[in-house]
Amino acid sequence: MKDHTHIHDELLLRIARHLIMHASFLTDLGLFHGKMGIVLFLPIMPSIQYRKYTHE
Repeated sequence: MKDHTHIHDELLLRIARHLIMHASFLTDLGLFHGKMGIVLFLPIMPSIQYRKYTHE
């Protein structure tokens, strides 16, 4: 089970890195296809980092 969690966390980190790198090129401000969606996605990343280092 932990292996699946690790794969899931790595995938979310890759998505977050992609969004951070490409967010400045977005012209849409919308929730599903724009910057607002990125703003709502990124706050979950600290919990993933915490889980990675505490092994929870």
